[in-house]
Amino acid sequence: MLSRNLTAAIVLVVCAGVTTAEESKIRLTDLREITSDAFRLHEYMPRGVPRSFDWALTPRLGKGNDSSHFEAFTGWGQIYQGVERAGSLSGSARVGLKNFQVYFCDFKYGWKLVQGGKISGANYIPTYSGNAARPVKFEVLDDGVTEVELNGDYSFHFWPKAGRVSIPPGPNCGVVVLIQAKLLDHESNARRLSGVKFILGLGADYWETLESPWREYSTNKDVAIGRFRSISDEWQWYGLNTASKLWLSRFVDQFDLRE
Repeated sequence: MLSRNLTAAIVLVVCAGVTTAEESKIRLTDLREITSDAFRLHEYMPRGVPRSFDWALTPRLGKGNDSSHFEAFTGWGQIYQGVERAGSLSGSARVGLKNFQVYFCDFKYGWKLVQGGKISGANYIPTYSGNAARPVKFEVLDDGVTEVELNGDYSFHFWPKAGRVSIPPGPNCGVVVLIQAKLLDHESNARRLSGVKFILGLGADYWETLESPWREYSTNKDVAIGRFRSISDEWQWYGLNTASKLWLSRFVDQFDLRE
């Protein structure tokens, strides 16, 4: 993640199965839930994150819709084991991810899909201290679903494999980040999980340049950190939105979203 915050996020249920063009679109009724989700508590606390962190219990807005002097951008996601209290035992699971989409809104040109497709990622200690990454097992299935092995001792942090994109510095009209996720092999997972929950949240970062190295959050600042929602054995949408009602309505019109 390498930064955090939010102004809106959501989870929605869709049908499982082979992805079609329509299934890769979030439904309008679901997108409307983003605003109401923005200021709710996470469904569960992210395991290993101190309560003193300003995103441990709720979503939070960082720089929001102003990149200042930063000229690069990326969406991202993170998956934690969810807990109701500190000290919970670690669990494991396999998760499927698909339809990762990152949209950026520029006042001059409007909305644009700037990132999507394959993801990359790694395991980090829950607080991201030192930004030390550990490899994680990935597998891209024939239907385009990315399968990932989750370990409750870590945060699985992911981002677009293609990397950051250039943006105009200064104010913008919003960011929308979307993905679908579900637990895989639910019957075997149910035996292994025995009550353990995994939670997913999305976010985005501004970076100084396309190639800037990470330097203790001086070369990047987060746009926002979305609400954590639990991952189930059905495909669900997860999302982050920082746009106003006006610009979100233009997003709906531009991409022809329907009920």
